[in-house]
Amino acid sequence: MKDKFDKVANENKVLKSELGDINEQVAVLNDKFNNNTGEIMTEMKDREHRARNIIIYNRYESALTDLEKRISHDTGEVGSMMELAGIRAEQIDKVVRMGKKGTRARRVKVFTSPRACWENLEEQKCNVLITKG
Repeated sequence: MKDKFDKVANENKVLKSELGDINEQVAVLNDKFNNNTGEIMTEMKDREHRARNIIIYNRYESALTDLEKRISHDTGEVGSMMELAGIRAEQIDKVVRMGKKGTRARRVKVFTSPRACWENLEEQKCNVLITKG
């Protein structure tokens, strides 16, 4: 009888130990899930923000020395190209050149405001090919 009691007591200790290990694993998984949820939400917000951006390659870069005039030149060039795609000038928030100025034309990054401009593109089924300037 004593042997049976000792055996049950040992099994009980083993089960308690295993239950503690399982509880720790569940806690770790919950932490990972909570952290992962935050990362996923951040990634979704970033994607939503980036979805409004357009990158244009191989566009002629103005040789003007005044920064404001170069920005104005790029904005005008991009504005006329975007109108072909159905994106109005007021839907363009900002136009910037990416990278360091050098011998090669830098990429142009266009920040658009509402996603409505993308819906407009889909409605028109407009394909715009942007080539070297």
